[in-house]
Amino acid sequence: MNTTEYIKEKQDQLVRWEQDVAKEVRSAANLDSWKKKREEVMQKLETLKSDTGDRVDVLKMGFESAWAELKAAFETATSDLHPKS
Repeated sequence: MNTTEYIKEKQDQLVRWEQDVAKEVRSAANLDSWKKKREEVMQKLETLKSDTGDRVDVLKMGFESAWAELKAAFETATSDLHPKS
């Protein structure tokens, strides 16, 4: 998958998560945590989109780390809504 496809995939997933969080999360602490992680991911995503040089792989690793934290925040924020069986 090239960088453009990778970015598009992540943006699409982010939109889905944002819709779920906006509709369903009631805890202010969970919502604040989600928003902070989302902002970090969005900044890293913008950096990744604008850099086409040799740093792309390094930037992608940093993005993946932030993405994992955002995913964990999403799972925490929505855990009451989607309990694991």
